[in-house]
Amino acid sequence: MEDGILTVSQLSSHLTELFLPVIAVVLSALFAMAMKDAAAAVAKGLMFRFNGVFKEGDIVFLDGERAIIVKIGILQSVFGITKPDGTYCWRYINNTKMDNLRLEKILNLSLMKLPSRQTDVDDISMSNEPDEKPKS
Repeated sequence: MEDGILTVSQLSSHLTELFLPVIAVVLSALFAMAMKDAAAAVAKGLMFRFNGVFKEGDIVFLDGERAIIVKIGILQSVFGITKPDGTYCWRYINNTKMDNLRLEKILNLSLMKLPSRQTDVDDISMSNEPDEKPKS
């Protein structure tokens, strides 16, 4: 270096020393953010899989549509849905999106059937009075 003038190799060496730590910090931050998202997705999947409320084969309502839980995976779950035209399709949902969906478990399928006639509803007694008087 004569009179403060740098050669190209000296300049590149100084720039490398200057920018290499900055590049390393940026890459580390990007990697940390990607790992955070992946870890959150895996945690959501494991929580949904092992919560005990839902299991594979359960019949549920998924956003108002009747569905069957086909598979609960670590990153995504699969629901089987029969469309009104009779086609059966699988709906793949990332487990991180489960919080945004309305998922309801059907406990008793026989209660889903509505009475066919109004008289069927009228036949059901809604009072608390016993049918027979107790013998004294």
